Amino acid sequence: MNPVNTLQGLGLALKKAASEGDWIEVERVDARLAEFLTQLKGTGQNAALRQTLEAVRQLHQKVLDCAQVESDLLEQKMALTRRNREGASAYASFMDVEELG
Repeated sequence: MNPVNTLQGLGLALKKAASEGDWIEVERVDARLAEFLTQLKGTGQNAALRQTLEAVRQLHQKVLDCAQVESDLLEQKMALTRRNREGASAYASFMDVEELG
């Protein structure tokens, strides 16, 4: 297959997986993309390939930024859950002491 077409296909797969929030698939496509780029290293690059490489690089950066936002949101939710659990546990302990007294 033509390297430009392969790269475009991987870019589309990356974009689709990210837009669906399928981070496991993003990781799989990212690995395939890294493998393909490694294979491309040292080969001649025409203008179409360079242009496609740049477009996929920009897309990859957007996906990385999106993943970071998702990661930050998840961390915030986890912190909130921990705080709520600690509060509920403290409240439950207080209620147990009240019942004993």
